[in-house]
Amino acid sequence: MTAIAKALPEATISIAQGLKLSEPEGKPISAEYEIQSGMLLLSVYTIKENQFSEVLINAKSGSLEQVEPLTDADALKDAQDQSAAMAKAKVPLRYTRIDALPQLFNVLRGEMSIIDSDAYSPSFLN
Repeated sequence: MTAIAKALPEATISIAQGLKLSEPEGKPISAEYEIQSGMLLLSVYTIKENQFSEVLINAKSGSLEQVEPLTDADALKDAQDQSAAMAKAKVPLRYTRIDALPQLFNVLRGEMSIIDSDAYSPSFLN
């Protein structure tokens, strides 16, 4: 069993919570748990004003441990590739409106009405 697998049950911060905690530092791109200096951390890549950063969050306490700009060429390339892949994936999701499926399930459960408040932009209609 890997060190991360052994330490993960002690984590009190989920990836979703970590993404939310990292938002003040920029838009989250990706996240993963890692161990540094014996501590279980959640590493989140963020982008803000075309600057990529890595936000390290203590997975046990939820405290922000470190925010550092990505300067390492490999890490920066990985972040740029992930950002480009996310942008590319959004196009078919938005075009097919499959991103609205969770809302449809809420309508079927009676938690939402069927009125659509999502306005289409003129460029989307063309």
